[in-house]
Amino acid sequence: MQTVKIYARRLELLSKGLMLATPVFFCIKWFHDKFPLVNDRMDFGIETMILREMPIPHRLLGMLVDSVSAMLLMSGLLIFMRLMQRYQAGEIFSTRALGGLEKLSKYAFVWAVYSPLSASILSVVTTLHNPPGSRMLTIGFGMHDIANIFIFGCLCVIASVMREGNALQSEQDLTV
Repeated sequence: MQTVKIYARRLELLSKGLMLATPVFFCIKWFHDKFPLVNDRMDFGIETMILREMPIPHRLLGMLVDSVSAMLLMSGLLIFMRLMQRYQAGEIFSTRALGGLEKLSKYAFVWAVYSPLSASILSVVTTLHNPPGSRMLTIGFGMHDIANIFIFGCLCVIASVMREGNALQSEQDLTV
């Protein structure tokens, strides 16, 4: 049990760091063309030249589309931190901990499904300022997307099975 508490504490601290870093990297991704210290050859997901040519309304639209992923990630991290706090308190199989695990698995699954959709939408938004015939729609669905959806789908099933096991245990505890 002590090992679980140690790992839960470490993962909670890591999650706090990621929670702080997410908005910073989000801003760098969308405004790295404005920072003189950032090298043009660094990859932030969107090329510097494309950002320089994008009008402000298109950039804001892209940020809106991308912010859904960031918010799903930050919400998932917050749920994960609460789950780790419950584990540190010794609530491994409690109803509240299982509820947190179910919620986390659902957020992760939605994030895994939204991620490739977001990339497709961003391909349109980042080329919207181009003249007709030069705009692009890219549709990408790679093995990492399939793996994420599969893994997080399995996590949803595992959380549901654990919830059912907890309900059966509670029912068995009531029988004499």
